[in-house]
Amino acid sequence: MKIARFFAYLTVLIVLFLFLPGASPQKAYTSSNIRTISVCLLNDKESPVNESIFRKILVSVSREYEKNAGIRFKAGTVAVFSGNTGILPVNYERYLKYVCRLTDEVRIIFTSESMEFPRPDGKTEELVAHTDEDTAVIIMYNVGNYARALDWGGNPFLETVLKHEIAHLFGVDHTEDKNSFMYPQANLSLGRWTSEAERVIKINKIREWIK
Repeated sequence: MKIARFFAYLTVLIVLFLFLPGASPQKAYTSSNIRTISVCLLNDKESPVNESIFRKILVSVSREYEKNAGIRFKAGTVAVFSGNTGILPVNYERYLKYVCRLTDEVRIIFTSESMEFPRPDGKTEELVAHTDEDTAVIIMYNVGNYARALDWGGNPFLETVLKHEIAHLFGVDHTEDKNSFMYPQANLSLGRWTSEAERVIKINKIREWIK
């Protein structure tokens, strides 16, 4: 009798814990509440990247987004990009409408070309990636050189960068928290997900861009 009563009390305590504020079971997304986004992968014709590199990056980033925000990214069109990687937004009529399929919501251009921009102090700084939030176009620069680089958390640097840029598409701003992959200098971050990044991405999960 005492054993049965003990297990009854234990069951009540477990139920109460699950419903206490801030105490929730590990999230589990199902196929019914996961948003799948098709991505157009564009490889720079003048400074191409090994295709296996950017496919691997997308797969890894997709796993994290699916786990933390219920969003899955899949490779749609894979094509050659022969435009100017130094200009955004990309020519919509040619590349977003005719090269990428209309079902490709996000477009990512990969190039081995390095890109620098002037700072207010007169010096130049290397640009690792750039995002146009209106057209959902992301450019990843100097990809071949960073293929084996890590962030301060020991995570693949390019994966942290792509997580960062995709989060911008969902309205996530920079943070001064170096734990977060949204720290302005991704290589100096620990590349982690934070509750704030998850919150904003989930709010804007159904956002759509120019087709």
